[in-house]
Amino acid sequence: INEPQPEKDEKSHILVVEDDTEMCYYLQQILEKEYRVDLAKDGLEGWEKAKQLSPDLIVTDVMMPGMNGIELTEKLKEEFTTCHIPVIILLKIFGGKPGGRSSFRCRSLCPQAF
Repeated sequence: INEPQPEKDEKSHILVVEDDTEMCYYLQQILEKEYRVDLAKDGLEGWEKAKQLSPDLIVTDVMMPGMNGIELTEKLKEEFTTCHIPVIILLKIFGGKPGGRSSFRCRSLCPQAF
């Protein structure tokens, strides 16, 4: 069975679910050169947009108010109309330092990864 291929001028569609406005627009900026991009500010909005838009890929933050990225992914995979959509979850990594201090390592994204 041959699946229909997108026309040459039709871009694949990515839904970015991210509560950090700066990161959201950074992702949009690097992705919109090659993909059609829609944005959602949290997991609840992402869930609604995923059902409505049926994107080719969802990129989501893991920590968000309302519905986090893990909950969103679980909900997407339970629903017949969205279970086929691949999901990339972005993580912030925290680690302890001596003396009880914590360090923060920023997410570094390479645009070529997409």
